[in-house]
Amino acid sequence: MFTLAEIKSSLHQQIANTDDKKILKKVQDYIRTQTGNTKKTVAYDAELNPLTIEQYRAEVKKSLAQYKKGKVISQDKMEKSI
Repeated sequence: MFTLAEIKSSLHQQIANTDDKKILKKVQDYIRTQTGNTKKTVAYDAELNPLTIEQYRAEVKKSLAQYKKGKVISQDKMEKSI
């Protein structure tokens, strides 16, 4: 059985040796969720930042407003720009 100090040390080493932003964001979000430091994550934005339901709805509302204003591009144009 590991001591609390051993677990913390092991986690610290694993985090320090990880350069994958996606993994680090997931670990950060998990810890925040488990410790009550954030509301429940329901989605992630393009930069992998966690979004609460309120933030997600705000993004959808913003997107719909852009769509109604005609601020859209075709999928073909999007695929060519990538």
